[in-house]
Amino acid sequence: GSFCVWDLYSDKNEKKGLTDKEPIIRIECDDDSNITCASFSKNSDYIAISDDKFNINLYFKLRYTRQTIKKSIQAHSKEIYGLEFCSNNSYLVSSSFDNKGKVWDLKTNSLFSEFKFYSKSKVPIIFTDDSNYLIATTSKRTFSVFDLNGEKIQTIKTLKNIEKIKILPSTNIVAVLTSKNNIELYNLEDYSYYGYIPPYNITPITSYAFNSDSSLLLIGHEDGSIYKFVFDKVFLKPDEEPP
Repeated sequence: GSFCVWDLYSDKNEKKGLTDKEPIIRIECDDDSNITCASFSKNSDYIAISDDKFNINLYFKLRYTRQTIKKSIQAHSKEIYGLEFCSNNSYLVSSSFDNKGKVWDLKTNSLFSEFKFYSKSKVPIIFTDDSNYLIATTSKRTFSVFDLNGEKIQTIKTLKNIEKIKILPSTNIVAVLTSKNNIELYNLEDYSYYGYIPPYNITPITSYAFNSDSSLLLIGHEDGSIYKFVFDKVFLKPDEEPP
């Protein structure tokens, strides 16, 4: 497989598709390997790509050239389906079907810690916004908070099965997409159920994202529709009924 990065802000006046332009970075994987997932660090200095040989290929992007420095890591014993960098760009966490989450130190390109988690739901492990903790599923209806050493701090049980997990930026709130097609919110300060966002479309939610201060929310659905919400307008407390 191959992985390319294009500059969306160059040649603004040209009416060309991305594939008609020369990418600023082109990464060619081994001839007989396929890419399973990829991730950028928050400062765009690093690109992590996993392949179907269970390796993580870590690329450091040189700022003033189109060159990269590559480091390959034999990371897991089964397919890697999740990669995420922490916000301060010090660590990378990988999620694999071998039921192991692994934290990698980007300064040394070595394993920092590992822990067991529940991979059957295919929900990638994520960092908290401050980069100090990790959130990982531990069953169909539970997720746990781990420190960077892989020690479990707390486990939270959700109301319905977990489909996706995100952190609201600049907060301690976890947003969990559930099998009920709503978004359950949990407060990591006291590990309590904080409230929820009900569905506004009968088709399944496929993706959701918050802006940088968590005041706005985008929700995408299977039918192709995208809804933009003001968070405070759609957030409901646990005892409130949908409108």
